[in-house]
Amino acid sequence: MSDYYSVLRLGHSASKKEIEKAHERLLKEANYDSTIDRHAVETAYRILSDIASKAQYDARQTLKTKKVESKKKKSKINLEDIVLWFTLKRLIMIMVLSLLVTLGFYWFRFGYMLQTFQPGDALLDRTSHKRYGRVLRVESEHWFGNDKIAAYQVQLDASQFIIGSNERVVWIPQDVVKARCVKP
Repeated sequence: MSDYYSVLRLGHSASKKEIEKAHERLLKEANYDSTIDRHAVETAYRILSDIASKAQYDARQTLKTKKVESKKKKSKINLEDIVLWFTLKRLIMIMVLSLLVTLGFYWFRFGYMLQTFQPGDALLDRTSHKRYGRVLRVESEHWFGNDKIAAYQVQLDASQFIIGSNERVVWIPQDVVKARCVKP
């Protein structure tokens, strides 16, 4: 169904007199202009000239217009609204939350690397919670092959062993001890 006002080439606020004049004019033009649809003009005039029919038609058109506008508003992303949402307070809050999430991730992922052991500290295995040994010495540079690495000298517990070695006192790189052990 097309817009009856546009068929009669009128605005939506047209009076009854304007509707009659437009109807007569279009019927005269239709005699020499074959693009004008006489049936559409007659239908539009019949609906818009009757007060009750016009009121119903206007009400339907208003509802359609509101539905279309609401769909446009819902689907249309307004850049201005997005920019206004990002106030300074919200930006600071987003940055602080991002920082806290990042710190939390690194704490849970690498937090064990922050712990330090001193000579005399007892060590527990992180997974089995059994005694692993005792720290005897700490060196910031101990030779492992061709590399100097921070290391702990650990006296292993009787239940612990290192494959290929029968020694009870061994040097172990600090990152291995930190990843494997905790303080009781």
